[in-house]
Amino acid sequence: MSRVASILISVIVLVFARAIRATVDYEPMTLFQLLTGAEIVVRGDIRNVTADSYDLVVECAYRPAGTPQVLHVARIDTFRLDERWADYAEGQSVVVFAEPGERADDPIRPLGVAGEGELPTDGEYVYVRALSRPPDRLDRGPIPGGTQLAYRLDAEDFDRAIAGFFNCYRPSETPRIVRICETGARDAYRESSWLAAHLAGIAERLTGEGD
Repeated sequence: MSRVASILISVIVLVFARAIRATVDYEPMTLFQLLTGAEIVVRGDIRNVTADSYDLVVECAYRPAGTPQVLHVARIDTFRLDERWADYAEGQSVVVFAEPGERADDPIRPLGVAGEGELPTDGEYVYVRALSRPPDRLDRGPIPGGTQLAYRLDAEDFDRAIAGFFNCYRPSETPRIVRICETGARDAYRESSWLAAHLAGIAERLTGEGD
């Protein structure tokens, strides 16, 4: 084997080793990171599935300003992830935390290299892959119809907590987050559910007002 060929093989092996190590070391984005990183946060039903995208008929826009009734979304199984919890199908309900495409006609893209910005929901629960400092009583289990593990959050609590978060906080680059509601409204939000208290607690620590 020539020296050039040997060097080339060594480089290829090194690249693959780094890629595998990066995949193993990857920590999924937490729910709070999705909240503060997404420009588009919606829940809806999947329609018109193609090889690389689908349409999402929006039922709830947690950040409602300017959200169209139908969004064109990139399929997360085109990302670098091992597998989706289930095959795409008409009528599946998902919560999507996404960023716009590079061009106006590009599909929006759920956050996370493992597609964690697309959360399955069955109307009763929303399945979240990662939380920062989750409560002890909260266990991770398999998503129905798949093998991936996720926290099972009550759907009504989830809806109120996510919508209420954006009424009290605004993601910002510097500082990372800004509180926009009065103290009384913040306290009422925190008391509305354990999930609201969880999200508000992280936000308050980032603003320097938390424990």
